[in-house]
Amino acid sequence: GLVEYTTAGVSEVTFNGTLSLEGGKRKTVSGKGNGPIDAYMNALNELYEGALKLQNYAQHDMQRGSEAEAICYISVSLLQGPPKFGCGINPNTTMASLQALTVAVNRALMSKGEAPEALEPLEKLCTIKAAVQHQGVTKEILGSGTGPVAAFVSGMKTYFDEAKDLQLLNYSQTARGVATTAHNSEAVCCICCSLSPGAKNRCFGVGLDVNTNTASAKALLSSLTLLTSK
Repeated sequence: GLVEYTTAGVSEVTFNGTLSLEGGKRKTVSGKGNGPIDAYMNALNELYEGALKLQNYAQHDMQRGSEAEAICYISVSLLQGPPKFGCGINPNTTMASLQALTVAVNRALMSKGEAPEALEPLEKLCTIKAAVQHQGVTKEILGSGTGPVAAFVSGMKTYFDEAKDLQLLNYSQTARGVATTAHNSEAVCCICCSLSPGAKNRCFGVGLDVNTNTASAKALLSSLTLLTSK
């Protein structure tokens, strides 16, 4: 994982960081680029001999009241291997991006049979905080998982007794927009859950919101409400 880092510069950014490798070893890396992500990527490619390629980047803001966090998705490929995504969530956009890149690189390195020495995997890929109202009760939840949906499920299991055995069985998400340019588009999420492994009683929930994570949370709550009302 990325233990610590510094960046300097505007038009050309210099990145200096310390990485934690498998086995507890530490490695200092440095690189330059047109921004923090590019500089970090170049620093990693110094370590892995140019085998890494950044394929895709997306960033969204999650805001509740005066608190805002950035969620970043980055995909990276190793040599001719398939792109692997990483996710990072942090109030600081740069830190969220660096977290996402670290996770993506970890997954790309570990996807190859004879992978170079991988960075030590993060224990959790992301953490979500949310105020959730269910059956007339509002609670602040905190959950961690391999993605926003898994983190939300984890939080629900911890803070709501009726969700302690919640199982996510199926998930699909699409976008509906009023223009081909995707302006004013919304995410539509469908989630199927049960309240125990192998249970025959399962329900689909649907969520609609301009924020994909919020739409997913609404869909999960919809499914849980249907399950607990039977």
